Amino acid sequence: MQPTAAAKKLPADLRYNADGFVINDFEKGGMFAAGCANKPADVVSSNQNATGMALKAIQTLRN
Repeated sequence: MQPTAAAKKLPADLRYNADGFVINDFEKGGMFAAGCANKPADVVSSNQNATGMALKAIQTLRN
């Protein structure tokens, strides 16, 4: 699996790993990659990861 972001970087201040997937920066906050944006994953894993990132976003907003 090759992320779309590997060919063309997204118009945001994001970091990428060597394979082109987005690296979440929890210290910085703002945008969190979920599902296949940060690692190759099947549908179930992507859904679980997206749920976790949504919870992380809520925690960030509350702090």
